[in-house]
Amino acid sequence: MDGGTGVSLSELHKPALVEFVDDCRRAVSYWRRAPLLPLLTAAVHVGLVVASREQRQFPPLAPVVLAGAVAAIGLPGVQRLWYLRLARGGSMTVRELVHFGGRFFGRYFWLGLVITTPFAVMDLTLLTVGRLTHSSLLLAIAVLTLVYWVVLDFGLTFVTPALAFNTRLVSAALKLGLKMLRETWPRSAWYALFPPLALQLLLYQPQRVLVSNIAAVASIAVVASLVALAVKGATVEFYMRHVDNIPPNGSADPEPATRVPTPVPDPFR
Repeated sequence: MDGGTGVSLSELHKPALVEFVDDCRRAVSYWRRAPLLPLLTAAVHVGLVVASREQRQFPPLAPVVLAGAVAAIGLPGVQRLWYLRLARGGSMTVRELVHFGGRFFGRYFWLGLVITTPFAVMDLTLLTVGRLTHSSLLLAIAVLTLVYWVVLDFGLTFVTPALAFNTRLVSAALKLGLKMLRETWPRSAWYALFPPLALQLLLYQPQRVLVSNIAAVASIAVVASLVALAVKGATVEFYMRHVDNIPPNGSADPEPATRVPTPVPDPFR
């Protein structure tokens, strides 16, 4: 091990791309032990993408989209905790999926609010003050969506696992995640520069992508969601090698009622 970081010398001397590919392969290999993980991920994502694109023709789908989106808010934390358990030889029951989804709901809701507010302001500005034709406006919003979420995906590489494993506070997770990205760069480049989130979120934009056939959109959504899931698992593997003493349930377990809250420890200090 190197300096108590949990990174072996063999890992340090492994090329960064090889390390990333190995981590992706390891993440996908876990799916054989937990097939519900990719099935649930693809089903939720495809359902939301298809419903969000069809709700204009079928307005009753709007409440379904809203309910599904709310129910899936805690899923990013559940996915990462699921990978943590699989990496340690464990598993996760359906009952635990619901339990931890509730535990992660609040923090990922606030994270989502923090990261979507600037985009919503930019989008609204284009719609209200932009002097563009309808087609140009749609193209501009699509490009803005892609660029914004690629940049955001880069910045949140280790923020989302920090929120699942080390803290319940969005501000602390942002601090820890960005610090890890900075201190592990350029070794973490492949984990940070892979932008599946941008592709996934672009699919939610009705009539803003070239693909209009719903079956094609659903197929792309399946591929995008599974690629993103593999990269999430790879990022968890990388995170585990650089952060010691992650609790069995990450930061999902509440503090004991009798315990005085303590400052969030900085695992990278």
